[in-house]
Amino acid sequence: KEKLWTLMLPMLETLEMVLGTEKFKYMIEHNDIMIEAIENVRGRSYRNAIIIVDESQNITPTEINALVTRLEDDSQIIIIGDSRQHDMKCGETGISFLVNLIRELKIKKPMYLDDDDLDILFQDISCVTFNQDDIVRSGLTKLFCKVFDNR
Repeated sequence: KEKLWTLMLPMLETLEMVLGTEKFKYMIEHNDIMIEAIENVRGRSYRNAIIIVDESQNITPTEINALVTRLEDDSQIIIIGDSRQHDMKCGETGISFLVNLIRELKIKKPMYLDDDDLDILFQDISCVTFNQDDIVRSGLTKLFCKVFDNR
């Protein structure tokens, strides 16, 4: 927990802001909010849980697979990331893989999926894409994003 705390600080600060300090502290103390390294998900099942995967642009498609295949019916997964800001040396990022996979499935239905499968898949999956108009940081940040995006 201590090792990962600093890595998760941006998301934890946001959770604390949304939940309020007292509720946040209570949930941390009672393990209602848990911090785990991705290496620890193998063999786990997530029941009645909301899993938040932050910085998913820095995990692999294999790691995304390991996460989404651990969910039980009463759980949700929120995958957050910006595929333009990854630290991976080569290959496709986890979030790019997932977004491309969903896009491909919407365009062309594979023979191994029937209409019911696709209904379940697309009923339960939402994708939210932010653009420069959604930037809430400084005007300078917005300006740099415009420059970087148009290079």
